Amino acid sequence: MIDFKIVGDWSDERFDVIYNEQCAGYQNFIIQDDGQIHLADLIIYETVRPVHRSWLQKIVNPFYKPPVPTPLRQNGIGQALLSRLIRLAKENKARTICGSITEDDEKRSPLLVRWYQKNGFIIGPPIETHLVPGKHSILLNL
Repeated sequence: MIDFKIVGDWSDERFDVIYNEQCAGYQNFIIQDDGQIHLADLIIYETVRPVHRSWLQKIVNPFYKPPVPTPLRQNGIGQALLSRLIRLAKENKARTICGSITEDDEKRSPLLVRWYQKNGFIIGPPIETHLVPGKHSILLNL
């Protein structure tokens, strides 16, 4: 598990994940007047490069090796983002959270459908009226 923080506000319709003073991912959502929250993006980057000054380190120490990038996935970041969105949606009396899973999403994260199901979402056929019609629709009744 890595130590990260989530910044952003419900009214911003965006949360950012900060790790090692860098953006490690983000979540965008749209609050609609009818009480529906549209989950637009939930992105966790593969890695972040450690902040370092390799050119300076090489001058001081010719044997210096730059730090290895830190893998970010499978560290609870996505779960923390989704849990925060669900909690704030309930606090703000939203009725549902919906979105789409695209083919690209599934290629990047083959277990994504199962992950949303585990978090209480209903997986359905694509809905053409969604902002980005995908391979699957997702819906969570709050």
